[in-house]
Amino acid sequence: MRAFLSIFLCAGLCVPVLAAKSSKKTKPKSNAGATADKDTIDLVDSFLKADTNKLPAGAIPVFMKIDRTTLPVRQRIPYRAKKVELQALRMKIDAKKKPPIRRAGQDPKVGCRPEKGTKQLVDSLLKMNFEQLEPDEVKYLEKKTRCSECELTEEFGLKIYIVPPNKKKKQKYPRRYFLMHGSSPAMALLAAYRGGSNGGTNFFSGGFFGACR
Repeated sequence: MRAFLSIFLCAGLCVPVLAAKSSKKTKPKSNAGATADKDTIDLVDSFLKADTNKLPAGAIPVFMKIDRTTLPVRQRIPYRAKKVELQALRMKIDAKKKPPIRRAGQDPKVGCRPEKGTKQLVDSLLKMNFEQLEPDEVKYLEKKTRCSECELTEEFGLKIYIVPPNKKKKQKYPRRYFLMHGSSPAMALLAAYRGGSNGGTNFFSGGFFGACR
């Protein structure tokens, strides 16, 4: 059984927070065909309306564990975007705890698959301080960080989405989008590249927190 506690945000928004009660361990049930209850729907609405920096830290783990397939259709993409934003901000904090060479001695990770996305998801993330990267910019980051594309996703928060073609615009092929949050340490490299740098800058002194190898 679960109980909801009310937590007030700085802006005066009342956010219902889900707190798990201790109970005997039971075999987890499948969520296939399940529908989120009203309290969960209200919690998601509260998170989507609130400023990210005013969200109560104690409620975030509950929010992150919600199965978006159980939410109403109107919430699914906004929930997904908010979750990606919170993951990016968590990665920024964790980056400061990692060594400068993050994957020393490990073989490069390759073969990961892009996520399936929608144009609405991409547009939502672009409003959340994510930036769209061009393929040549991703290649530049791979070279400078000595990370594979897969490792950029794990270490620096690169998001790769495959968006189906828009038939109304007579598009024939899916489009690949590369996105990265503005808080990612790798954005220091990207800013230099966009500014015309050939790579001679000391990026470690400019706020860049490491490489893969």
